Amino acid sequence: MKPLLDSLGIQAVNPGACVGPEGWTTDKGGRELISYNPTTNEPIASVIQATPAVYEKVVGAAQEAFKSWRAHSHFHACRNRVMKPKERGENWPIGRSFSNARL
Repeated sequence: MKPLLDSLGIQAVNPGACVGPEGWTTDKGGRELISYNPTTNEPIASVIQATPAVYEKVVGAAQEAFKSWRAHSHFHACRNRVMKPKERGENWPIGRSFSNARL
């Protein structure tokens, strides 16, 4: 099993959360989750679970990455090619909800 884990870059104990470019982080307050081989019941490897505080950091990093991606991507160009002006919410009468507007 060890050669397979080594080829995959899996250690005996692994970090449990990725925070983007900063990489993987091991939460000192996290509990160890052990994965067992179902045929031998031998431990394969473990992951240190992230705590809610670390997940807040992960979510924050993801939100910032999305903002950057959206600002520098072809998101709007693709959206404009695929969607018609009415679908993009353009030219809707002011003060009317999207579902009630008539064009």
